[in-house]
Amino acid sequence: MREAGAIALLVVGAVACSSSSSHSDDVEHPRVIETLAHERNHPGSIVVDGSRVYWIDVGQAYASNGSVLSAPLDGGAPHTIASGRRNPAGLAVVGGYVYWTDHFAPGYVMRAPLDGGAPVTLAADVANPTGIAVDKTGVYFSSENSIVRAADDGGAPVTLATSLDNPTAIAIAGGSVYWTESDIPGAVAKMPVDGGTVVTIAGKESDPTALAVDSTRVYWTDNTAPGVVAAARLVGGTTLVTLSTAPSGPLGIAVDSATAYTTSGNRDDAGAIVAVPLDGGAASTIASGQDGPSGVAVDATWVYWTDTYAGTVMRATK
Repeated sequence: MREAGAIALLVVGAVACSSSSSHSDDVEHPRVIETLAHERNHPGSIVVDGSRVYWIDVGQAYASNGSVLSAPLDGGAPHTIASGRRNPAGLAVVGGYVYWTDHFAPGYVMRAPLDGGAPVTLAADVANPTGIAVDKTGVYFSSENSIVRAADDGGAPVTLATSLDNPTAIAIAGGSVYWTESDIPGAVAKMPVDGGTVVTIAGKESDPTALAVDSTRVYWTDNTAPGVVAAARLVGGTTLVTLSTAPSGPLGIAVDSATAYTTSGNRDDAGAIVAVPLDGGAASTIASGQDGPSGVAVDATWVYWTDTYAGTVMRATK
């Protein structure tokens, strides 16, 4: 396993580029762009808290060489939380633990302490688990055609919804669990966290991939070209709003109080990190020249992302 070294820092203007070919297109407000980790094994999902960034190395398909890692935000070598994983996919960090899914057979839903300790299996022999979300009511994950809840302290998982069309991303808000179904025609749907009726928020989507929620709306990306960043109200109707069609092939999505951030996952240095105002307006580019950006996360100051094919974990000031 290859570990990264120190942070590489550049203050970037209109045309200056970092060593990973990242650059900002904002002339008036040049951004700081930093490499937090490099030479990683296909990094994917990413989460950030107040002191560290967490991500998964997916590894090669069907091989047991994936990992779950973290690194300090102020610089330093990555720490391996779990290794030898079979294509980890979803990632969540809640209450002193990191949770993830191992996507390929036999399929696991896992948990490990952030400060070290052996991983614990929460569900085994799951058909292609992908997305994962955690709250006080349980650990929710998407399976091949189902939404399932597992107890955080053990016990048999409970299937909440089945006969779905390839559910992928998943999130929890306001007593409901939300998910995307990526088969064409795709959909965005929800149901109560304790089970009940499935409500379709958006149907006939092209390829809904990523999902995020805040206190008022659910957001998702359609991984098409041109791509779509869309939103719908959590309560009081399912009126859809298209926030942007600017990103091409958007994958990840993260939101703060004013902006949705998405990764445009094009290859060959054509990928980008794009900021989309939540109240309308033109999208702007945070960083371009990426070689397959995937997961994205945000805190008060920085936007974080993984570049799957460049093998890097990056961040840029907003």
